[in-house]
Amino acid sequence: MKVVQARALLPATRYRCRSSGSLHTSTPAGPLCAFLSLRTTSMPSDKKRPTRLQNACDFCKLKKIRCDSATRPENICTNCLKEDINCTHTIGKKKRGPRTGTSIRKHAVSVQAIIGAVIAEPETYAVPEDPNVVRKMLLDLSYHARSLERQVSRWRQAATQQGTPGPMYPAVETTLNILGCQDSDSDSDGSDLSESDTDLLAGSLREIRIITGGQEDPIVRHYGKTSNITMMKTAVRIKKEILGDQMQLPSCNGHGGEKLLRRQEFWSLYPWQLEREERQPLTFPENDLLCELVTSYFTYFQPYIPLLHRPSFERAVSEGLHLRDPRFGTVLLCVCAVASRISEDPRNLVEGAGAKYSLGWPWYKQTLPLRTTFAEAPTLYDLQICCLSAMYLMGTSASDSMWTIVGLGIRIAQDMGLHRKKKRRPEGPLNWRTLKSELCTRAFWVLLNFDVVSSLSFGRPRATSSEDFDLEWPMECDDEYWENENPEQPTGVPSRISFFIHYCKLLEILGFAQRALYPTNKSKTGKYMGVGWEQDAVIELDSALNQWSSSVPEYLRWDSSREDGLFSRQSAALITFYYWTQMQVHGRFLRELPGKNGYSLPSPSSPTMTICANAARCCVRVIEVQRRRQSQFPVIFIVPVFSTAIILLLCSWTKRKTESPSNINKEMQEVHCCLDVISTYERIYQTAGRLHDILRSVISMGDQHFQDNGANPGISNACPEHSTGLNSQGTQS
Repeated sequence: MKVVQARALLPATRYRCRSSGSLHTSTPAGPLCAFLSLRTTSMPSDKKRPTRLQNACDFCKLKKIRCDSATRPENICTNCLKEDINCTHTIGKKKRGPRTGTSIRKHAVSVQAIIGAVIAEPETYAVPEDPNVVRKMLLDLSYHARSLERQVSRWRQAATQQGTPGPMYPAVETTLNILGCQDSDSDSDGSDLSESDTDLLAGSLREIRIITGGQEDPIVRHYGKTSNITMMKTAVRIKKEILGDQMQLPSCNGHGGEKLLRRQEFWSLYPWQLEREERQPLTFPENDLLCELVTSYFTYFQPYIPLLHRPSFERAVSEGLHLRDPRFGTVLLCVCAVASRISEDPRNLVEGAGAKYSLGWPWYKQTLPLRTTFAEAPTLYDLQICCLSAMYLMGTSASDSMWTIVGLGIRIAQDMGLHRKKKRRPEGPLNWRTLKSELCTRAFWVLLNFDVVSSLSFGRPRATSSEDFDLEWPMECDDEYWENENPEQPTGVPSRISFFIHYCKLLEILGFAQRALYPTNKSKTGKYMGVGWEQDAVIELDSALNQWSSSVPEYLRWDSSREDGLFSRQSAALITFYYWTQMQVHGRFLRELPGKNGYSLPSPSSPTMTICANAARCCVRVIEVQRRRQSQFPVIFIVPVFSTAIILLLCSWTKRKTESPSNINKEMQEVHCCLDVISTYERIYQTAGRLHDILRSVISMGDQHFQDNGANPGISNACPEHSTGLNSQGTQS
């Protein structure tokens, strides 16, 4: 007998970690050991599991009933004696073949490898001497060429044979390839269709295609295993088993089988469904300003939020793609809006508005609304627009709308199937390593990170959780190597994208902490987790944070003595969010402490207060080094600074009864350090000004002394000039 306790509410982690002296193995889904899987405890039992007898007879196999022929005299089972029939053993075991589509995918990949090798060295390519090998290569190439011809033929026929619902309404036709849409959530389709059928079906329930103006748009949408399309796929398989070769596969044009029933009035998108608000032509910055803003974006924002691919983006701008493609033009305007925040050029201001808070608004206002219709399939540009819009809005007085836009972006990404591993996406396995595919992966991780930070900041539920996606980490390869034949980071060259990958891993832990420690409905959480589950979760989170810290490469470990540079600034941002995560994990026990009057102050010596205070002080020292260096970070990085100030305020207030005023003043100086850093951002970000006002209001409540200090313009001098260094593990040295 086994007792199983389901930790259903806690997501899986990507770590194998040790806590409390016992080893917990993580589930395949990803980060946090004990809470991510079912806990199973074996208990003694007198009941013995029955052994399965081998070599069932033909009758029992067909009836799928238990056969005891292996233990009966002359191997004649009880069932055959009862039915008075011969007990025979003529039906052999069926060998399972490879997964359907596996051989085709391997074949396609091998042919691609041959083609790539020949094209790479056309003059020096060594032709194999073995004639059998050469013959096989020629056959593979011939089959591949024939397959491509069939595919092109089907596309042409689909494009030329589309109908129109009426003379007044030329429509966009949506084609459903019933037998060709892959169950993207399934590990294998288990289909019995032949290779020729599979080739004709083009990938098994994979695509809904939008055909506009006689040309096919290859945008595809994701449908998971719970969808009706997958159930329809099962029905088709059953029919195939019944009819066998008599079954004719339906097609959209009547070729190769019966014509697929598709009444145009139900399958077409009408003009009024696609109608957009009449928009004025996009207005871009003048060329010199445009170049300056694009350069500023890739210098100050891309290293921390690597959403775009710089070489291809700049090439597209230089070729004027933004003048021909409104969606790419909208992406470019969003880039200009974000970069305008650190520009001194008055052309970025709203005409007639002297306030710097209007920086970038002339460019951003043209991107609204983001999408006026959702009838069309989404694209990579839509994702990038959502990410860039969130980046811009988080610094404005409308920062709350960032949370909404991020949720919209995640829904769009899920519509595109980007929450799945690359090989499970609708785009197909041959596009795994394309530039577009990797940019989609990056965009989804950017949205996930924004989702965690904004949800924690606003105290709202996330748009998704780690059980809902299984995509890979971004590829650890810098932009300049992407367009090589084999895009890989050269050995020994530190990657700038490593920061983002470790940042994503850290925020996955933070997302787990939010769901485990800050559930909306605590009664359900306690019911499934049992007594003391919060403390267990904190232990697991601490263990995961230690594992994460040890995995950070040397060039991204914080060292205050390191010369200022990109990796130094990235390490500062990374360690700041690490300390913020610690404060969020242990700060859970500072938020609700029941007392006689509804709340009691935590003890200054309590483990929770000690851990939070140490993390806050370490964070201040990192912040102060960056303040002296005048490092420029995206506005999202002031969130940990604000939390640090709040924790330090709590520490100073809890010590008023037990410690001397000099010790309290020292901690208040650290609080004012945080205020000083936030004030450097409020010059251009309204969000920073709001946080600054909140902190000063809290400090000044009933304490005129601190109010006066907070209003002192020279308060930055109160910050310690000589910060204590942090070693590579992030502890005080």
